[in-house]
Amino acid sequence: MWEAAEIGRSASSARDKYLDVSTLVLGRQIMTLKHADSVGGAPDAAAVRRQLERMMVSAQFKANERRRAFLEYVVEEALAGRADQIKGFSVAVAALNRDENFDPSTDPVVRLEARRLRREMEHYYLTDGFADPVVINIPKGSYVPTFRIADTAASSGDRDGPIRPALVNHPRRIVAVMLAVALFAVAAIGATLAYREYAQTDAPNATTSAAWGSIPVVAVLPFEPLGESAFTKQAASGLAQDVITDLTHISGLRVLAHNSTSKFSGDSDLNAIQTALGASHILRGSLQSMDAGYRLNVSLIDTKSQAQIWAGRFDYTTELRFDTQTEIAKRISQSLSIKLLPGQSDRIELSRWKRRDAQMLYSQGLTVMHPPSDPTRIDAAIGMLKRVIALEPKTAHGYGGLAFVEAHRLWYGHALDTRESHSMIQRLADRALSIDPGNVRALVGLSLSAMIRGDSIESVDFARKAVEAQPSSGYANAYLAVALIFARHPEMAITSVQVALHLDPANPRRPYLNILAVALFHAGDYRGSIDAYQEGLERGGPYGPTMMAYHAAAHAALGEEQQEQEILRRLIGATAEPSSFTVEGWLRRASNDERYIAPLLAELRKAEALE
Repeated sequence: MWEAAEIGRSASSARDKYLDVSTLVLGRQIMTLKHADSVGGAPDAAAVRRQLERMMVSAQFKANERRRAFLEYVVEEALAGRADQIKGFSVAVAALNRDENFDPSTDPVVRLEARRLRREMEHYYLTDGFADPVVINIPKGSYVPTFRIADTAASSGDRDGPIRPALVNHPRRIVAVMLAVALFAVAAIGATLAYREYAQTDAPNATTSAAWGSIPVVAVLPFEPLGESAFTKQAASGLAQDVITDLTHISGLRVLAHNSTSKFSGDSDLNAIQTALGASHILRGSLQSMDAGYRLNVSLIDTKSQAQIWAGRFDYTTELRFDTQTEIAKRISQSLSIKLLPGQSDRIELSRWKRRDAQMLYSQGLTVMHPPSDPTRIDAAIGMLKRVIALEPKTAHGYGGLAFVEAHRLWYGHALDTRESHSMIQRLADRALSIDPGNVRALVGLSLSAMIRGDSIESVDFARKAVEAQPSSGYANAYLAVALIFARHPEMAITSVQVALHLDPANPRRPYLNILAVALFHAGDYRGSIDAYQEGLERGGPYGPTMMAYHAAAHAALGEEQQEQEILRRLIGATAEPSSFTVEGWLRRASNDERYIAPLLAELRKAEALE
């Protein structure tokens, strides 16, 4: 892995080399495809069925039962001459257990399963199936499969099993290896430059355009309570937080986290807010108590022109508070010329709280669980969330929150029965998602469970679904970064965690800088990783044993032995108390690739030697 300094000095020349290598790779890919088209052709039905059987029994083809049924259905329909009947509806009913009322416009299951199936087929043909005689493909934009004889089989005929020619004799494997080398080079450079752009920027707004492009970024300031009533103050604060939560579901904009906006007030200087948060628009308002309820006045300001582009007044009773929030979210969306996607209003409704006490208890439970290395905190959080379920048994929050906490109990080594813990996460998440298919905590819980089981594809899929459900959730974007890191895609994780940092730029307690540091470490940018840790420490962010191990390993990679030893001594002190949590266990549950975590394991051995 390249040294960070080396990357910085040779970024320009490496980019040039990457262009040369990528041109060569592209040329070889085209030659390979032309060769396949000229000598391959269409296989007969028997050959296709034998190929389908190979895929189904391969250890590398890990499609779940639904995706296996999907593939088998479309292949058999195509071989039977009914390709024109392969549509989203027919796939859903025949292969995915949907009934005759299935509506593809509101249920994306076929699109999601097709996307996952294409990824697993691509992985299969790069591993166990790289020399198979027949290639089955499902082109994007269609569910109708295509079949062709692979270039490796053209001269040797169909075979009953996969062949294993030498690497140098296989053009497709050569292309894959060369492409991997080229992508590694550009990813390492990109990782370094991406963090340097973030780290060298004093204010988040300087990179807002790069992070969001033309997407509006809204900062909802605390609503000003008019009058001295403590109840009005509480209602104003709660309503602002609820509006933020509603807006996180809207794909066409980004809303900044409450923890970053709460330090400002409605009369704060707009330029100061824009500089600190990078918001393109600010929503501010006031709440006044009335005999029949409340009057909420809100206005939306363009920070660049400082012009008011929309204002609204809402008179409502406490019982109609949630309807008022929905109306505010819709009006903001309309004022920014953004159309809500089909079903988005429904998802906002599904995520509603019915009781304020349950909402507060939920928030407290998810706060008290940190750090998860302390099992007593996990137990306390579980107790609170069980109470949330008792208060609101028909909403998704308590079940999703419990799945999320249970996943952390499993990851941090506190679960007594691993199998039962995985099963519990699945049951709780299923219950939450049956009520609200976009519940972020449930989806993240499933992502962590899949990661611990070693299914990185499924882990990333669940995390991506969490981001799709709530694109403005810093947590969702941060946990997508975690899934990508341990799926061995750290360069993609860097982008994801930077989104989280832009969504919640002023909150020091979120571990986003730590996640960024881990991603940079695995991308080979050790200096950038150290800088991220240092910034987090200066901001008063969390810093536990796992981060110490990474921090020490980054210094070790740069040959900075003194700094490494200092951190290792702190690590020894941080892990002195007997506990079910160990850094090594945490690492091994996150990644089953010994080589990927070897530098961290080496640091743990050094720490043991110092004791």
